[in-house]
Amino acid sequence: MRALFIKRAYPPPVKIPDMTGFNVVLLTHAHYDHMDIPTLRALDNSVLVISAWNTSDIVRKAGKKDIIEMRPWQQVHIPGATITATPAKHWGARNVYDFWRGYVGYIVTTEEATVYVAGDTGYGRHFNAISRHSRIDVACLPIGCYRPFWFRINHLSPSDSIKAFKDLGAEIMVPVHWGAFRLSLEALEDPVKDLKEIMGELPIKILNPGEGFTYSRSV
Repeated sequence: MRALFIKRAYPPPVKIPDMTGFNVVLLTHAHYDHMDIPTLRALDNSVLVISAWNTSDIVRKAGKKDIIEMRPWQQVHIPGATITATPAKHWGARNVYDFWRGYVGYIVTTEEATVYVAGDTGYGRHFNAISRHSRIDVACLPIGCYRPFWFRINHLSPSDSIKAFKDLGAEIMVPVHWGAFRLSLEALEDPVKDLKEIMGELPIKILNPGEGFTYSRSV
């Protein structure tokens, strides 16, 4: 897997031949490190793809037909869950000619938990708006791609992610968007290193690439 010409630093947690049994895929935007065509092609054609607005043409070229485009605050109900698209502070272009493409995050609500997946985003008021919309149990927040400093317009640094976590009022934060591709000036391990220096006793669950964990709501 590559983001344009940049090779992934760690292998994907699931190999393409093993990508079976998926019913739904969430795509936050069309950037190459978030929407990989060979990976989409490997999925069964019956899979439901939920993606940001003005991106379905790319997904369709990967052979997928069951596609739902979403804008912020739109919802779709699937068996066992409600998916809500959320605002983000980013951009959606896949190349220099298609800046009309959309970008979102997602709230996934089930009986067991409510999980917020931010996608790519800078810091902004939308985190407070999301906290008013839903009680978030687990917040998957990006922490990489923040050097040089102006990258933080559209990405979260570790300190920005902690501010967002507090705005959301979530129970647990899971740092994402680090360690896979080197897309900025910080080293691959810097985001987690910088986060550990400032996180203190906050309930932040740091997972290595490919790791997972089982969440159990405390109340």
